[in-house]
Amino acid sequence: MFQIVADLILLLHFIVIAFIGAGIFLVPVGYYFDWIWVTSRRIRAAQFVLMAIVMLESLFGLTCPLTILEQGFRGQDYSQSFLGYWVHQVVYWDFPSTVFIFFYFFICCWFALLWKLFPPNNFKSLPSKDGFIM
Repeated sequence: MFQIVADLILLLHFIVIAFIGAGIFLVPVGYYFDWIWVTSRRIRAAQFVLMAIVMLESLFGLTCPLTILEQGFRGQDYSQSFLGYWVHQVVYWDFPSTVFIFFYFFICCWFALLWKLFPPNNFKSLPSKDGFIM
C-alpha cells in the first residue's frame, strides 16, 4: 500500500517537473502559434513561482517536500514498481548541487525573460474559441 502512495507522489513530482519544463519551451512556440494558454497570467505565474521555490530549495540545501514524502512512504525498503522505477530515473539526477543551483537560477532568469518578451494578459479568465469564458 505504501509503495503505491510513494509511486503516486513520485508521479506528482514528475508532473510538476513537466509543468515547469513545458513553460520553458512552449511559451515562445505558443506565442508564435497564438495558443491562448500561454497568455494566462495564472499559469505563467505558477510556473515561475514553482521554479523559484525549486531554486531556493537548492540554494539553501533543502530537500524537496515531495522527495521527503516519497522516501517516507518507501521506508527502508526501496523497491519500486515498474512505473516508479522509470519516473525515478527521469526525476532524480546524480550531479553536484552547484550544477543544480546554476541550472535552476538560469531557468528562473529564462522565465523572467519570457515574461518580458511574451507577456501574459491581464484577464482573470481566458475566452474560449466559441466565446464562452473558461
